[in-house]
Amino acid sequence: MKTTLIAALLMLAALPALAQSAKFGHFDSQAFIEQLPETKEARTTIEAETSKIETQLTTLQEEFNRMMTDYQQKAEQLTDTDRAAREQELQEMNQRIQSFVGQSRQQLEARHAELMQPVMQRVMRAVQEVGTENGFTFIFEQRAGLTLFTSPTKSTDIAPLVKAKLAR
Repeated sequence: MKTTLIAALLMLAALPALAQSAKFGHFDSQAFIEQLPETKEARTTIEAETSKIETQLTTLQEEFNRMMTDYQQKAEQLTDTDRAAREQELQEMNQRIQSFVGQSRQQLEARHAELMQPVMQRVMRAVQEVGTENGFTFIFEQRAGLTLFTSPTKSTDIAPLVKAKLAR
């Protein structure tokens, strides 16, 4: 117990010295990543895939609308059995459309993650290398919501260093 108390007091006494010798950096990774050519390429790829999906969805919706119009025009002339069968077809078509939308959304999200993961890993690796090479004690992510204040004289924006690291 006495040893723990002494250790705690020694650590408290060392904090001011640590704060004076610590080197702090900050970085807005999201803004940085948005500017990279790889991110722009990924966005273009996702937009192209989204466009294909939208075309397929439009085709499905047009088919559903034709089926609905045909049903509405002929509903009074159909037998109860035929009317029920047509209504079932419309429900199934609507379910297919809803399923297609859900699957497409998941597919696009997975594709986005697949395209962006290597970019994010590359940037984070560069941040770690910059931190190690330049003797930073801490590097804070500005958008993480944890940094309330960054002193321009006591914390370095490492974006130029990361940019240089990635340019190699």
